[in-house]
Amino acid sequence: MNATAPQTNAHSAYVSAAPENPNTMGSLGLTFLTVENAGFYALLDKAFPGVSSNPKCTGLLAHLAILANHGPLTGVGYCATWEYPQSSPNTKQVHVTAIHQRHPNDQRSQPLRHGSIRLLAPGLNIEESEYAVDGITEVERLASTATSTSPPTRVFLDTLILENGFVVGPLSSNFIHVYNGVRNAEHDAGFSLFWNLRHTQDPQQLQAKLQQHIDRGIASTQENPKSFYRRAMGVEAAAMLAIIQQKGLAALVSDAKSRVRYGRERTKQHLRA
Repeated sequence: MNATAPQTNAHSAYVSAAPENPNTMGSLGLTFLTVENAGFYALLDKAFPGVSSNPKCTGLLAHLAILANHGPLTGVGYCATWEYPQSSPNTKQVHVTAIHQRHPNDQRSQPLRHGSIRLLAPGLNIEESEYAVDGITEVERLASTATSTSPPTRVFLDTLILENGFVVGPLSSNFIHVYNGVRNAEHDAGFSLFWNLRHTQDPQQLQAKLQQHIDRGIASTQENPKSFYRRAMGVEAAAMLAIIQQKGLAALVSDAKSRVRYGRERTKQHLRA
């Protein structure tokens, strides 16, 4: 948060493992299915009953994918990619991503634990247990807009990161850089606050430092590791700004301590892997 604070290497990686062949997914207990794959409808009807037989969802079926984890390791981040035809020579890519975070904002940032089954599509990411509550309403909402969209030419799991740092997929997107940026920012925000507390405990000055990170993140529009990291730091700074404004400095310090502990635990976990 301070210009003179020690600089964190935005390129430091929680994940840098060589990608594994997608065919190894089965040996890890991972499944990614689309309408093109055998077993898709059987799993869809079992985990998300009422979708395939719902006339309102007929046009959506070609856009759906199922991601399931029946292996022992938890998935901590993933990126699925849909490719759609368009008039230009290149296809249009749409990504559905999720990263398990320290303070998840919604179910899409929950880990992909053993037994998790998620229904994915552009604009949709729903867990089997969520669907059982009233998920069909969300699926029908998306289906109402899917009828005007041509079916994708290809749907694939680009990246899946397991808790031990093991990576599955072709890694054709920037997702690993995004993941590393989020992971670093989660704890760097805590370290940065403690650095600033050595110079001031004035809430107004601390809020100004947080706002600097928010502004820097907004201004970082490039698609590179440094920008991904700065945008993630902006998100973390916004969360911390809300804490100090709503709950005060003591709550912010407690949050920063939690961030530092979390970062150390994550680092130890990867060192053990």
